[in-house]
Amino acid sequence: MTKNDDLFTKLQSFDPNAIADADYDKQLKHTANYLSQLSQDKLVAGTSGGDDFLTLLDPTVQTIPYLFVLTAHIQHSSKKAKSTASKSNTLDPDGPLWAQILVFLREFDPLQIKYVSAEFRELLEIITKTANANKTPSLAIIPIRDAILRLNPTSSILTSAHCTFVRQCLIARMYDVAVPVVDPGIYHIPYAPERGSAVRVNHLQLIEDGIRSPHLSGNTDLGGKVNSREYMEYFLNCGTIYIGLKKWEKALFCLEVVLAMPTANVASMVMVHAYKRWALVGLLLKGKPLDLPRTVNQPAAKAIRAIAKPYDVVLDAFKDVRITRLEAEMEYGRGVWDGDCNTGLIREVYFAHRKFAILNLEKTFTALSISQIASRTSPDPLDLTETEAYISSLISSGELAATLSPSKNPSEGPIVRFLPSQIETKSEADLQNDLAKHKAELATLLQHIESDEHRLEISNQYIDFLKQLRKKAGEIAKEKETLSSTSKNGLSTGADYEEDVMADMP
Repeated sequence: MTKNDDLFTKLQSFDPNAIADADYDKQLKHTANYLSQLSQDKLVAGTSGGDDFLTLLDPTVQTIPYLFVLTAHIQHSSKKAKSTASKSNTLDPDGPLWAQILVFLREFDPLQIKYVSAEFRELLEIITKTANANKTPSLAIIPIRDAILRLNPTSSILTSAHCTFVRQCLIARMYDVAVPVVDPGIYHIPYAPERGSAVRVNHLQLIEDGIRSPHLSGNTDLGGKVNSREYMEYFLNCGTIYIGLKKWEKALFCLEVVLAMPTANVASMVMVHAYKRWALVGLLLKGKPLDLPRTVNQPAAKAIRAIAKPYDVVLDAFKDVRITRLEAEMEYGRGVWDGDCNTGLIREVYFAHRKFAILNLEKTFTALSISQIASRTSPDPLDLTETEAYISSLISSGELAATLSPSKNPSEGPIVRFLPSQIETKSEADLQNDLAKHKAELATLLQHIESDEHRLEISNQYIDFLKQLRKKAGEIAKEKETLSSTSKNGLSTGADYEEDVMADMP
C-alpha cells in the first residue's frame, strides 16, 4: 500500500456525521488545515490502482476533502496548459472537470463549507471567469444559483456569491433565472462568527425552524467580504433585473434601498445610477414624479440631483399633457441615456406618458371623442384608427374603466365614456389566498427577527453592554448604601444642609 493509498483511506474515512457536537468544530478545522498543507501532486495522484480521488469520494459526506482535491485538479490542469502552451483547457464547459464542479455545487454539505470558505469562493470565481472567457456567461449562472440555494434555501443571507450571481444574470440577460434568489429578499448580513460547538448546534436548530446557514459569518471569505459598495451594487443590479422583468414595484424598492444607504453627506456613483433608474421607474409605476424617501440623506440627495439633472428634466416634461415636449427632451438627451444604459427605460417612459395622459383625462371629463383624445395624447393626432385601437387595448386590459360608443359625427370617431371608479371586489377564494400569502410572509419575517434577536443576545457587544449595566447598577447600589449609613450615624446630608441655610435666611 502506497502513501497515497493511506491518504485515500484517511479521506474516505472522514465522516462529520459520526463526530460528536463537542468535537465537531475542532475536528473539521484540523481536517481543513491538514489538507491545505498537502501538495497538489499528492491530491491529484490518485490511488495505486489508478483511480482518481474524485471518483471515489462522496461530495455530500466528504465535502472538505472533495473540494481540496477538486481545487488541486483545477490548479494542476491550469499549470499544465500554460507549460505546454495548449489552447485546450480542461476547465472548458466540455472539459472533464466541469461536470465534477457542477455535481459538487449541487451536492456539497453546507455546514462543512464554513471551514473551507476561501476554497469555495475561489471555485465560484473560477467557473465565473471560465464562463466569461468562453463568452458564455450563462454557463456560470445555474451552478452559482444552485450553490446559493444549497447554502441557504431562503436566500436570505447576503453573500458575495449573490453579487456575482446577479451580475452574471445581467450580463447574460437571464432575468427569470434570478427570481428564486432575489425574490425572497435579504434579511441577514453576515457578521461576527459563532464559536465552538454552538456553530453546529445553532445550525441544526435553525434548520428545524426553516432557516439555514447561520454559519456564514464575518470571518468567511464567502460571507464576510460584502462591503458597502457591493451591498449597494447588489440592490442596484436587483432593481435592474426587476426592470427587465417589468416588475416596477419591486424595482422601485430595490433602488430605494440604495438611495437610503447611510452616508456622510456625500453620494457615490452607485447611488447616482440608482436615482436615475428610480426616477424613471416611479413614472412607470405612479404616472408622476415621486418624492425621495425621507430616509435619504438630504445633502447627498442634492449632489445626486445635480449630477442627474437631465433625468429631472424628463420628470418635469412628463407632467405636460402633450407629448411633444417629452419627445424633444428624450431626443436631446439621447447620448446621456445611451451612456447610462437607460435607453430602454426611457422608451418605456415615452409609452407610459400616453397611457397616463389618457387615464388622467377621466379626472376631468366624463366623455370625449377619439379625435379629442388624439389631439391631446396621440403622437399622430390625425390617425384616429390607431388611437381607437390603443384605447380599446387599455379597456380590455382593465387599465382604463371606459366604454366606446358611436358618435353622431363619424369624422370625430367613437365617444369614450369614462366610468366612475369602483371598489375592486374579490371572491372569497381570492381573499383567502391573499390572507394565506400575507400570513406566510409575516411568519417568515418574524422568524428572521427572532433569529437576529437570538444572535444579538449572544454577541460580544451585547454581553459587554450587560456588564456595563451590571457595573453601573452596582455603583448605584453602593452609593445608596453609603448614604443610608451616613444618615443612620446622625450626619447631615446635602438636603439637611440646604434646609439649614433656608432657615437662616430672613
